[in-house]
Amino acid sequence: MERINPLDLPEIIMTVGRSLPLWKHSDNLGFYDYNPKFLLSCTLVCKTWRDALLPVIWYVYNGFVMRSIPKEIIFKYSGHFRLVFGDRSFPGKLLSRHIKSLVISWWNLDLFRLVEDNAESLEFLSWKGAVSSSSYTSSSSLLTNRWPSPDYGLLVRMASTLKELHLSHWTLSGQEMARFLGSCKRLQRLDLAAIDWVDPVPEYDVFLAASSAIP
Repeated sequence: MERINPLDLPEIIMTVGRSLPLWKHSDNLGFYDYNPKFLLSCTLVCKTWRDALLPVIWYVYNGFVMRSIPKEIIFKYSGHFRLVFGDRSFPGKLLSRHIKSLVISWWNLDLFRLVEDNAESLEFLSWKGAVSSSSYTSSSSLLTNRWPSPDYGLLVRMASTLKELHLSHWTLSGQEMARFLGSCKRLQRLDLAAIDWVDPVPEYDVFLAASSAIP
């Protein structure tokens, strides 16, 4: 029986890949810069290495830091994204369907679609709503409120996986939020900031809903 070289096993290759430098701290700019050159050179070894390392290289997408990467490249490899930080430089539609952590700091209809496409896999969501009346919450609904209202059905789709939820600059219904919290199975932290409440429910109802969701 032919002995398998450990470096031909995808699991080993990915473990090695995760230990190699991918993000380089910039002392001048004060944040980490994306620097995949070394790992990209490793993908040239063979197809096995390439297939194993691409998910490592593209595990994190940061719209600001990676804004210089051509949109076609971002789209091509977006299926590997698991942690996404979206902002004004968001490139548009992505292939991602298994994102675990999503941070949205700037309103964009494509970002809303990204939430829809990954609702059942999200464990962490930080979502800033729009700050103008021209923002959409779906492809067919234009709101005239100062801030948009979320799709509560979409939130409920996250109820079985979501562990942390941070919402800001939204118009919320207290009753709908209480129902959503009551359906959450794993939620451990809820942060709400800059919220316009349209129908706040009695405080004890929110407390009971939150208590049932957060162990």
